[in-house]
Amino acid sequence: MKHVCGAMAAAMALVAFGGLAQAQDQDFLDALEPAPAAVPSSDIGDCIPSPIEGTVPFLNAFKARKTNAQLFGTVGFFERVMRAPSPLRGEFSEDLGLDYDADDPPVPMWAWEVNVITNAVRLPVVNGGSGCGRDLRYGLQGLDLYAANSALRIPLLEFEFGDEQASLGLFSAGGVTASVLQNGNRFFQTYQFAAIGLLGTYLPPAVLAFEDDAGFQRVTGDFILGAEADLGSYGDVYLGYAFNRGLYTNLTVPKIKFFASVLVAQELQSLPLLQAGFQAIKLIDALGSSALWTRRQQLSTGAATQSDDPEPESLRLTTGNYSQTGIELGAWARMDLSLSYAVEPEPFLHKLHGSIYTPGFKESLFGFRVDFGLIDFPEAPFLGVEGGQRLSVVADLGLLRVGYNDPNLFEAFPYARDFFNVNFKIAF
Repeated sequence: MKHVCGAMAAAMALVAFGGLAQAQDQDFLDALEPAPAAVPSSDIGDCIPSPIEGTVPFLNAFKARKTNAQLFGTVGFFERVMRAPSPLRGEFSEDLGLDYDADDPPVPMWAWEVNVITNAVRLPVVNGGSGCGRDLRYGLQGLDLYAANSALRIPLLEFEFGDEQASLGLFSAGGVTASVLQNGNRFFQTYQFAAIGLLGTYLPPAVLAFEDDAGFQRVTGDFILGAEADLGSYGDVYLGYAFNRGLYTNLTVPKIKFFASVLVAQELQSLPLLQAGFQAIKLIDALGSSALWTRRQQLSTGAATQSDDPEPESLRLTTGNYSQTGIELGAWARMDLSLSYAVEPEPFLHKLHGSIYTPGFKESLFGFRVDFGLIDFPEAPFLGVEGGQRLSVVADLGLLRVGYNDPNLFEAFPYARDFFNVNFKIAF
């Protein structure tokens, strides 16, 4: 009997000790969770992930949100889409009885764009809630970036300006950008933001009603109202008001550089990109055009947006680049080839890329382009990501562009890895 009582006492002691140890372990884990006031949580099903404050990916997420707003927000959308030629309008101009000048293709009268980038940043999180489970207490959550905008031009009058035919009109644009911690219903999120973006055409200020700051996730609305004058060969003049930026003119907004596919941010104090070389050297028509150039880029960390330091920690990536574009593959296809070799921070083959597309793809509505290749990244621990090779595949149908590791977006989001991008655009 004494042995039985002793065994029972020992068992009870072990249970009590185990419970105490588990409670202490739970207290230790709870102590690691960020304070809700500093890093608010967001529900994903029955699991509540709280991003860990102060980590490099955490800071990169703020950088990603800002870049998304610059590149795909309402002002960036208006610059990229509404001030560029419209293949759709050119394709149907004759059927609609509209004038079409191939040397001066028309800009859109109306446009709508939806852009989604999944896994732009992978954030370390502490999970809470009944749906997480102990095994999922710590993990990585992907931050998805959304943008949806639409715009409208309203012609008012035409007049003579010197020896040029000029016109005056009004324009409006509006939409939303959003950052959402990864969940299982991306399609619904895309559908929701796309519908909100349509309000930017006819009721631009209405997009502000959908603004939301639910902790780490955020929805931001913006709109532009203004007037424009087309002065023929003398150029265009835009003057308006942008809700999040104030005065809008064609001289005070960031410009999208299509050759490098990067956003040159107005706010940066140092030049993030230095590029020089020779382009469009054509020797044999069937072999297309050759280009050779050097490029130096600084990949700043997300901490740059949280610091007043004029020279934030950065990695300098210097490359030598060669491309051969417009190689004829018969009457219905063309091919581009490009190669990029890095000499800094260390020598390695940075990019090897190819493209197959239909002739006149940029000017035609009914065409396609497929890009494929490999991208090798240097180790970048200060960006919170690993180096190494990544496959890149992009299918572009003009109205719809779908990509995996789209090389155009690596320039704007240097910390992104293994991400998808979907862009749908109508400009008429």
